[in-house]
Amino acid sequence: MVKDVLKPMKELLKKERIDILITHFTDPRDYPTEINTLRIFKENNIKFKEICIKEEKVREEVDFDFIFVGKRNNRFYYLYLYPLFCLIIFLFGMIKRPKVIIAYDLLAFFPSFIVSKFFNIPFLYHIHDIGEKNNAGFLGKMIFSFEMKFIKYIDILSMPSDKIFNLYEVGRKLPEKKFTVINTVSKYQNLNYPSRIKEIIKKYKNIKKWIVRTGGLGDDQCIKEIILSLIYLPEDIGLILAGSIEDDFKEEIENLIKEKKLEKRVILLEFIPRKEVLGFLKNAFVGISLYKPVHINWLYPAPIKLSEYIATGIPAIVNDNEYFRVLNEKVGSFLFADPYSPKSIADAIMKIYKDKKLEKRLKENAKNSFKEFYNFEHQFEPVLKEIKRWIER
Repeated sequence: MVKDVLKPMKELLKKERIDILITHFTDPRDYPTEINTLRIFKENNIKFKEICIKEEKVREEVDFDFIFVGKRNNRFYYLYLYPLFCLIIFLFGMIKRPKVIIAYDLLAFFPSFIVSKFFNIPFLYHIHDIGEKNNAGFLGKMIFSFEMKFIKYIDILSMPSDKIFNLYEVGRKLPEKKFTVINTVSKYQNLNYPSRIKEIIKKYKNIKKWIVRTGGLGDDQCIKEIILSLIYLPEDIGLILAGSIEDDFKEEIENLIKEKKLEKRVILLEFIPRKEVLGFLKNAFVGISLYKPVHINWLYPAPIKLSEYIATGIPAIVNDNEYFRVLNEKVGSFLFADPYSPKSIADAIMKIYKDKKLEKRLKENAKNSFKEFYNFEHQFEPVLKEIKRWIER
Protein backbone atom coordinates (compact mmCIF):
# COMPACT_ATOMS: atom_id res chain seq x y z
CA MET A 1 0.00 0.00 0.00
CA VAL A 2 2.92 2.35 0.73
CA LYS A 3 4.13 2.05 -2.87
CA ASP A 4 0.63 2.88 -4.09
CA VAL A 5 0.84 6.23 -2.29
CA LEU A 6 4.46 7.16 -3.07
CA LYS A 7 4.26 7.74 -6.83
CA PRO A 8 1.09 9.91 -6.72
CA MET A 9 2.67 11.96 -3.92
CA LYS A 10 5.88 12.46 -5.91
CA GLU A 11 3.82 13.68 -8.86
CA LEU A 12 1.91 15.96 -6.54
CA LEU A 13 5.09 17.63 -5.30
CA LYS A 14 6.47 18.35 -8.77
CA LYS A 15 6.48 22.04 -9.65
CA GLU A 16 4.65 21.83 -12.94
CA ARG A 17 1.30 23.08 -14.06
CA ILE A 18 -1.60 20.78 -14.93
CA ASP A 19 -4.12 22.00 -17.47
CA ILE A 20 -6.30 18.90 -17.23
CA LEU A 21 -6.74 16.30 -14.49
CA ILE A 22 -8.15 13.03 -15.89
CA THR A 23 -9.63 10.30 -13.69
CA HIS A 24 -10.56 6.71 -14.52
CA PHE A 25 -11.13 3.89 -12.02
CA THR A 26 -9.70 1.28 -14.34
CA ASP A 27 -6.76 0.93 -16.71
CA PRO A 28 -7.22 3.44 -19.57
CA ARG A 29 -4.89 1.72 -22.02
CA ASP A 30 -7.65 -0.41 -23.55
CA TYR A 31 -9.96 2.51 -24.31
CA PRO A 32 -9.32 3.91 -27.83
CA THR A 33 -11.53 6.97 -27.31
CA GLU A 34 -9.55 7.96 -24.24
CA ILE A 35 -6.15 7.28 -25.81
CA ASN A 36 -7.12 9.29 -28.92
CA THR A 37 -8.14 12.16 -26.63
CA LEU A 38 -4.77 12.09 -24.86
CA ARG A 39 -2.96 12.15 -28.20
CA ILE A 40 -4.89 15.28 -29.20
CA PHE A 41 -4.01 16.95 -25.89
CA LYS A 42 -0.34 16.11 -26.40
CA GLU A 43 -0.36 17.49 -29.96
CA ASN A 44 -1.89 20.73 -28.68
CA ASN A 45 0.69 21.09 -25.88
CA ILE A 46 -1.98 20.69 -23.22
CA LYS A 47 -0.47 19.49 -19.94
CA PHE A 48 -2.42 16.65 -18.34
CA LYS A 49 -2.13 13.99 -15.66
CA GLU A 50 -4.31 10.89 -15.45
CA ILE A 51 -5.07 9.13 -12.16
CA CYS A 52 -6.19 5.53 -12.65
CA ILE A 53 -5.93 1.92 -11.48
CA LYS A 54 -3.50 -0.52 -13.05
CA GLU A 55 -4.64 -3.91 -14.36
CA GLU A 56 -2.46 -6.98 -13.96
CA LYS A 57 -2.95 -7.68 -17.66
CA VAL A 58 -3.57 -5.03 -20.28
CA ARG A 59 -4.26 -5.57 -23.96
CA GLU A 60 -2.65 -2.43 -25.30
CA GLU A 61 0.54 -0.58 -24.47
CA VAL A 62 0.70 3.18 -25.01
CA ASP A 63 3.36 5.82 -24.46
CA PHE A 64 1.64 7.92 -21.79
CA ASP A 65 2.88 8.22 -18.22
CA PHE A 66 -0.19 7.46 -16.12
CA ILE A 67 -0.37 7.90 -12.35
CA PHE A 68 -1.41 4.43 -11.24
CA VAL A 69 -2.93 4.30 -7.76
CA GLY A 70 -2.21 0.63 -7.08
CA LYS A 71 -3.01 -2.54 -9.01
CA ARG A 72 -6.34 -4.28 -9.24
CA ASN A 73 -5.30 -7.83 -8.31
CA ASN A 74 -8.04 -9.17 -6.02
CA ARG A 75 -11.58 -8.36 -4.96
CA PHE A 76 -10.60 -7.17 -1.46
CA TYR A 77 -8.25 -4.60 -2.91
CA TYR A 78 -11.20 -2.25 -3.40
CA LEU A 79 -11.58 -1.83 0.37
CA TYR A 80 -8.69 0.64 0.46
CA LEU A 81 -8.03 1.22 -3.26
CA TYR A 82 -11.13 3.31 -3.94
CA PRO A 83 -10.78 5.57 -0.86
CA LEU A 84 -7.12 6.11 -1.81
CA PHE A 85 -8.15 6.88 -5.40
CA CYS A 86 -10.64 9.50 -4.14
CA LEU A 87 -8.07 11.03 -1.75
CA ILE A 88 -5.45 11.42 -4.48
CA ILE A 89 -7.99 13.13 -6.77
CA PHE A 90 -8.93 15.56 -3.99
CA LEU A 91 -5.28 16.40 -3.24
CA PHE A 92 -4.48 16.99 -6.91
CA GLY A 93 -7.52 19.23 -7.25
CA MET A 94 -6.61 21.21 -4.12
CA ILE A 95 -2.86 21.59 -4.74
CA LYS A 96 -2.49 21.57 -8.52
CA ARG A 97 -5.75 23.41 -9.29
CA PRO A 98 -6.17 22.09 -12.85
CA LYS A 99 -8.13 24.19 -15.34
CA VAL A 100 -10.35 21.21 -16.32
CA ILE A 101 -11.29 17.84 -14.80
CA ILE A 102 -12.35 14.86 -16.96
CA ALA A 103 -13.86 11.66 -15.51
CA TYR A 104 -14.14 8.48 -17.56
CA ASP A 105 -16.38 6.20 -15.51
CA LEU A 106 -19.00 6.31 -12.78
CA LEU A 107 -16.56 5.52 -9.93
CA ALA A 108 -14.31 8.33 -11.09
CA PHE A 109 -17.32 10.60 -11.48
CA PHE A 110 -18.10 10.96 -7.75
CA PRO A 111 -14.76 12.29 -6.45
CA SER A 112 -14.09 14.28 -9.63
CA PHE A 113 -17.51 15.92 -9.51
CA ILE A 114 -17.05 16.90 -5.85
CA VAL A 115 -13.58 18.34 -6.48
CA SER A 116 -14.79 20.27 -9.55
CA LYS A 117 -17.58 21.92 -7.60
CA PHE A 118 -15.53 22.47 -4.43
CA PHE A 119 -12.76 24.30 -6.31
CA ASN A 120 -14.94 25.70 -9.13
CA ILE A 121 -13.24 23.77 -11.94
CA PRO A 122 -15.00 23.01 -15.27
CA PHE A 123 -16.00 19.33 -15.45
CA LEU A 124 -16.23 16.97 -18.44
CA TYR A 125 -17.78 13.52 -18.05
CA HIS A 126 -17.50 10.79 -20.66
CA ILE A 127 -20.01 7.94 -20.77
CA HIS A 128 -18.19 5.33 -22.83
CA ASP A 129 -20.19 2.24 -21.80
CA ILE A 130 -23.61 3.23 -23.14
CA GLY A 131 -24.50 0.63 -25.75
CA GLU A 132 -22.26 -2.06 -24.30
CA LYS A 133 -23.76 -5.31 -23.07
CA ASN A 134 -22.70 -4.80 -19.45
CA ASN A 135 -24.46 -1.44 -19.37
CA ALA A 136 -27.73 -2.35 -21.09
CA GLY A 137 -31.18 -3.32 -19.86
CA PHE A 138 -32.34 -2.52 -16.32
CA LEU A 139 -28.87 -1.79 -14.90
CA GLY A 140 -28.05 0.49 -17.83
CA LYS A 141 -31.25 2.44 -17.31
CA MET A 142 -30.53 2.87 -13.60
CA ILE A 143 -27.00 4.14 -14.23
CA PHE A 144 -28.11 6.38 -17.06
CA SER A 145 -30.96 7.77 -14.95
CA PHE A 146 -28.55 8.58 -12.12
CA GLU A 147 -26.11 10.28 -14.47
CA MET A 148 -28.88 12.34 -16.04
CA LYS A 149 -29.82 13.75 -12.62
CA PHE A 150 -26.38 15.36 -12.48
CA ILE A 151 -26.23 16.51 -16.09
CA LYS A 152 -27.04 20.13 -15.32
CA TYR A 153 -23.92 20.32 -13.15
CA ILE A 154 -21.61 19.00 -15.89
CA ASP A 155 -20.00 21.48 -18.27
CA ILE A 156 -19.49 18.96 -21.09
CA LEU A 157 -20.88 15.45 -21.40
CA SER A 158 -19.31 13.31 -24.12
CA MET A 159 -20.69 9.96 -25.23
CA PRO A 160 -20.98 7.77 -28.33
CA SER A 161 -23.84 9.72 -29.91
CA ASP A 162 -26.44 12.37 -29.20
CA LYS A 163 -28.99 9.77 -30.36
CA ILE A 164 -28.48 8.06 -27.00
CA PHE A 165 -30.86 10.52 -25.38
CA ASN A 166 -33.73 9.30 -27.51
CA LEU A 167 -33.15 5.63 -26.67
CA TYR A 168 -33.86 5.41 -22.94
CA GLU A 169 -37.23 6.25 -21.48
CA VAL A 170 -35.41 8.09 -18.70
CA GLY A 171 -33.48 10.18 -21.20
CA ARG A 172 -33.96 13.85 -21.85
CA LYS A 173 -32.63 16.40 -24.31
CA LEU A 174 -29.00 17.31 -23.95
CA PRO A 175 -28.60 21.03 -23.16
CA GLU A 176 -27.27 23.00 -26.11
CA LYS A 177 -24.12 24.11 -24.30
CA LYS A 178 -22.89 20.52 -24.08
CA PHE A 179 -21.24 18.54 -26.84
CA THR A 180 -21.19 14.89 -27.84
CA VAL A 181 -18.46 12.77 -29.36
CA ILE A 182 -18.74 9.61 -31.44
CA ASN A 183 -16.23 6.87 -30.64
CA THR A 184 -14.41 6.81 -33.95
CA VAL A 185 -10.97 5.85 -35.22
CA SER A 186 -8.23 8.45 -35.17
CA LYS A 187 -6.68 9.60 -38.45
CA TYR A 188 -3.31 8.97 -36.83
CA GLN A 189 -3.87 5.31 -36.05
CA ASN A 190 -1.89 2.80 -38.11
CA LEU A 191 -4.36 1.26 -40.56
CA ASN A 192 -1.69 -1.18 -41.73
CA TYR A 193 -0.51 -2.53 -38.38
CA PRO A 194 0.86 -6.08 -38.83
CA SER A 195 -1.73 -8.67 -37.82
CA ARG A 196 -1.30 -12.37 -37.10
CA ILE A 197 -4.58 -13.05 -38.88
CA LYS A 198 -2.76 -12.79 -42.21
CA GLU A 199 -0.78 -15.93 -41.37
CA ILE A 200 -3.91 -17.72 -40.16
CA ILE A 201 -5.97 -17.10 -43.30
CA LYS A 202 -3.19 -18.48 -45.51
CA LYS A 203 -4.18 -21.93 -44.24
CA TYR A 204 -7.67 -21.49 -45.71
CA LYS A 205 -6.69 -21.75 -49.35
CA ASN A 206 -10.26 -22.49 -50.42
CA ILE A 207 -11.43 -19.03 -49.26
CA LYS A 208 -11.08 -16.03 -51.56
CA LYS A 209 -13.37 -13.54 -49.79
CA TRP A 210 -13.66 -12.92 -46.06
CA ILE A 211 -16.57 -11.55 -44.01
CA VAL A 212 -15.59 -10.11 -40.61
CA ARG A 213 -17.42 -9.55 -37.33
CA THR A 214 -15.34 -7.85 -34.62
CA GLY A 215 -16.21 -7.00 -31.05
CA GLY A 216 -18.01 -9.00 -28.35
CA LEU A 217 -19.60 -12.21 -29.57
CA GLY A 218 -23.02 -12.99 -28.08
CA ASP A 219 -26.42 -14.34 -29.09
CA ASP A 220 -27.94 -10.84 -29.25
CA GLN A 221 -25.21 -9.90 -31.75
CA CYS A 222 -26.52 -12.28 -34.41
CA ILE A 223 -23.48 -14.58 -34.37
CA LYS A 224 -25.50 -17.73 -35.10
CA GLU A 225 -27.39 -16.00 -37.91
CA ILE A 226 -24.12 -14.75 -39.45
CA ILE A 227 -22.67 -18.28 -39.37
CA LEU A 228 -25.83 -19.75 -40.90
CA SER A 229 -25.73 -17.15 -43.69
CA LEU A 230 -22.71 -19.03 -45.09
CA ILE A 231 -25.07 -21.82 -46.15
CA TYR A 232 -26.58 -19.44 -48.72
CA LEU A 233 -23.21 -18.11 -49.89
CA PRO A 234 -20.62 -19.48 -52.35
CA GLU A 235 -18.06 -21.82 -50.77
CA ASP A 236 -15.18 -19.43 -51.47
CA ILE A 237 -16.60 -16.97 -48.89
CA GLY A 238 -15.37 -17.40 -45.32
CA LEU A 239 -16.11 -15.78 -41.96
CA ILE A 240 -13.78 -14.35 -39.28
CA LEU A 241 -15.28 -13.85 -35.80
CA ALA A 242 -12.92 -11.85 -33.58
CA GLY A 243 -13.91 -10.83 -30.06
CA SER A 244 -14.53 -11.87 -26.48
CA ILE A 245 -17.03 -14.68 -25.93
CA GLU A 246 -18.53 -16.49 -22.93
CA ASP A 247 -17.55 -20.16 -22.58
CA ASP A 248 -21.13 -21.47 -22.82
CA PHE A 249 -21.88 -19.52 -25.97
CA LYS A 250 -18.53 -20.47 -27.47
CA GLU A 251 -19.47 -24.13 -27.09
CA GLU A 252 -22.80 -23.46 -28.83
CA ILE A 253 -21.03 -21.73 -31.71
CA GLU A 254 -18.44 -24.47 -32.12
CA ASN A 255 -21.18 -27.12 -32.16
CA LEU A 256 -23.13 -25.15 -34.77
CA ILE A 257 -20.05 -24.83 -36.99
CA LYS A 258 -19.45 -28.61 -36.77
CA GLU A 259 -23.11 -29.45 -37.31
CA LYS A 260 -23.25 -27.40 -40.51
CA LYS A 261 -19.80 -28.63 -41.62
CA LEU A 262 -18.39 -25.12 -41.82
CA GLU A 263 -15.04 -25.76 -40.09
CA LYS A 264 -13.13 -24.90 -43.27
CA ARG A 265 -14.97 -21.60 -43.66
CA VAL A 266 -15.10 -20.09 -40.15
CA ILE A 267 -12.24 -18.70 -38.04
CA LEU A 268 -13.09 -18.04 -34.39
CA LEU A 269 -10.64 -15.70 -32.65
CA GLU A 270 -11.52 -15.01 -29.02
CA PHE A 271 -9.37 -11.93 -28.87
CA ILE A 272 -7.26 -9.80 -31.13
CA PRO A 273 -5.45 -6.64 -29.91
CA ARG A 274 -7.27 -3.53 -31.08
CA LYS A 275 -4.17 -2.17 -32.79
CA GLU A 276 -4.16 -5.34 -34.95
CA VAL A 277 -7.84 -5.05 -35.85
CA LEU A 278 -7.34 -2.25 -38.35
CA GLY A 279 -4.58 -4.23 -40.06
CA PHE A 280 -6.52 -7.45 -40.47
CA LEU A 281 -9.79 -5.78 -41.55
CA LYS A 282 -8.17 -4.94 -44.87
CA ASN A 283 -8.24 -8.67 -45.62
CA ALA A 284 -12.06 -8.56 -45.63
CA PHE A 285 -14.53 -7.42 -48.26
CA VAL A 286 -17.42 -6.72 -45.87
CA GLY A 287 -17.94 -6.19 -42.12
CA ILE A 288 -21.07 -6.99 -40.11
CA SER A 289 -22.54 -4.85 -37.32
CA LEU A 290 -25.97 -6.37 -36.66
CA TYR A 291 -27.86 -6.61 -33.36
CA LYS A 292 -31.19 -8.11 -32.35
CA PRO A 293 -33.68 -5.60 -30.90
CA VAL A 294 -33.33 -6.73 -27.29
CA HIS A 295 -31.78 -3.58 -25.83
CA ILE A 296 -30.07 -0.34 -26.77
CA ASN A 297 -27.50 -1.96 -29.07
CA TRP A 298 -30.15 -2.58 -31.72
CA LEU A 299 -30.65 1.15 -32.19
CA TYR A 300 -27.08 2.21 -31.66
CA PRO A 301 -24.71 -0.68 -32.43
CA ALA A 302 -21.07 -0.52 -31.36
CA PRO A 303 -19.65 2.76 -32.68
CA ILE A 304 -16.07 1.51 -32.37
CA LYS A 305 -16.71 -1.55 -34.49
CA LEU A 306 -18.53 0.37 -37.20
CA SER A 307 -15.93 3.12 -37.28
CA GLU A 308 -13.20 0.51 -37.77
CA TYR A 309 -15.00 -0.81 -40.84
CA ILE A 310 -15.38 2.71 -42.24
CA ALA A 311 -11.76 3.65 -41.46
CA THR A 312 -10.38 0.60 -43.28
CA GLY A 313 -12.67 1.15 -46.26
CA ILE A 314 -14.92 -1.90 -46.14
CA PRO A 315 -18.72 -1.88 -46.57
CA ALA A 316 -20.85 -2.76 -43.52
CA ILE A 317 -24.04 -4.80 -43.09
CA VAL A 318 -26.21 -3.01 -40.49
CA ASN A 319 -29.73 -2.98 -39.03
CA ASP A 320 -32.41 -1.37 -41.14
CA ASN A 321 -33.57 1.51 -38.94
CA GLU A 322 -33.87 5.29 -39.13
CA TYR A 323 -30.52 5.94 -37.43
CA PHE A 324 -28.53 3.99 -40.02
CA ARG A 325 -30.62 5.21 -42.96
CA VAL A 326 -29.84 8.82 -42.00
CA LEU A 327 -26.16 8.09 -41.29
CA ASN A 328 -25.81 6.24 -44.59
CA GLU A 329 -26.91 9.35 -46.48
CA LYS A 330 -23.58 10.82 -45.36
CA VAL A 331 -21.37 7.73 -45.23
CA GLY A 332 -22.79 5.77 -48.17
CA SER A 333 -21.11 2.45 -47.35
CA PHE A 334 -23.89 0.44 -45.62
CA LEU A 335 -26.15 -2.38 -46.75
CA PHE A 336 -29.15 -3.42 -44.66
CA ALA A 337 -30.33 -6.80 -43.37
CA ASP A 338 -32.81 -8.45 -41.00
CA PRO A 339 -30.83 -9.49 -37.88
CA TYR A 340 -33.00 -12.61 -37.43
CA SER A 341 -32.65 -13.87 -41.00
CA PRO A 342 -29.50 -15.68 -42.26
CA LYS A 343 -30.95 -15.45 -45.77
CA SER A 344 -31.36 -11.66 -45.50
CA ILE A 345 -27.74 -11.34 -44.32
CA ALA A 346 -26.57 -13.54 -47.19
CA ASP A 347 -28.58 -11.53 -49.74
CA ALA A 348 -26.93 -8.28 -48.57
CA ILE A 349 -23.47 -9.86 -48.83
CA MET A 350 -24.22 -11.23 -52.30
CA LYS A 351 -25.01 -7.74 -53.58
CA ILE A 352 -21.36 -6.83 -53.01
CA TYR A 353 -20.02 -10.21 -54.07
CA LYS A 354 -21.77 -10.09 -57.45
CA ASP A 355 -21.35 -6.40 -58.22
CA LYS A 356 -17.70 -5.27 -58.33
CA LYS A 357 -18.70 -1.71 -59.21
CA LEU A 358 -20.95 -1.53 -56.14
CA GLU A 359 -18.19 -2.93 -53.93
CA LYS A 360 -15.72 -0.37 -55.26
CA ARG A 361 -18.17 2.52 -54.76
CA LEU A 362 -19.00 1.51 -51.18
CA LYS A 363 -15.32 1.17 -50.31
CA GLU A 364 -14.50 4.58 -51.75
CA ASN A 365 -17.41 6.13 -49.86
CA ALA A 366 -16.17 4.61 -46.60
CA LYS A 367 -12.62 5.86 -47.13
CA ASN A 368 -13.78 9.37 -48.06
CA SER A 369 -16.11 9.52 -45.04
CA PHE A 370 -13.25 8.60 -42.73
CA LYS A 371 -10.97 11.17 -44.30
CA GLU A 372 -13.51 14.01 -44.26
CA PHE A 373 -15.66 13.66 -41.15
CA TYR A 374 -16.04 10.17 -39.65
CA ASN A 375 -12.84 10.36 -37.63
CA PHE A 376 -12.14 11.12 -34.00
CA GLU A 377 -10.34 14.41 -34.61
CA HIS A 378 -13.31 15.90 -36.47
CA GLN A 379 -15.81 14.73 -33.84
CA PHE A 380 -13.67 16.07 -31.01
CA GLU A 381 -13.14 19.58 -32.43
CA PRO A 382 -15.98 21.37 -30.55
CA VAL A 383 -14.93 19.77 -27.25
CA LEU A 384 -11.28 20.69 -27.78
CA LYS A 385 -12.26 24.27 -28.60
CA GLU A 386 -14.20 24.60 -25.34
CA ILE A 387 -11.41 22.99 -23.28
CA LYS A 388 -8.87 25.43 -24.77
CA ARG A 389 -11.16 28.32 -23.87
CA TRP A 390 -11.24 27.14 -20.24
CA ILE A 391 -7.47 26.71 -20.09
CA GLU A 392 -6.72 30.13 -21.55
CA ARG A 393 -9.11 32.14 -19.43
